[in-house]
Amino acid sequence: MTTETYHIEKDIQVICVTAKSFPDGIQEAFQQLNEVLPEPKDRTNYGLSRPQGAGIVYKAAAAELYPGEAQALNCSSMQIKKGRYISTVIENFMDKPQAIGLAFQKMLENPGILDPDAYCVEIYFNPEQGCRIRDVRCMIRLKDQ
Repeated sequence: MTTETYHIEKDIQVICVTAKSFPDGIQEAFQQLNEVLPEPKDRTNYGLSRPQGAGIVYKAAAAELYPGEAQALNCSSMQIKKGRYISTVIENFMDKPQAIGLAFQKMLENPGILDPDAYCVEIYFNPEQGCRIRDVRCMIRLKDQ
């Protein structure tokens, strides 16, 4: 797995639906998110996860199209912080279902460089015709210098 530094230039406000379970509830959370969103195809989709208690909390998320959109839709929101992230890209991730978890495990082996409050972030991109997303960038925010 090759990692690189990825920069997010400005904070990203996202609309979230929390999965009922991890990992089994992820697909359902994205389905619920897409049902609430007007124009779901015009947005960047994210997955946000972090340890909580004995498990992992996962949020299916999509970028707000305007400030306060999550509140207007009666949805949860959160912010993906600008800054430097350690990252790796997984192409055709649906063909390798374990690859996302393995990528995050590898990046988490260096906790001293990571922002301790950061989420593991997935950015989905490269949709095929018919809207199926093909690739994912997995990343974790680095500590501020």
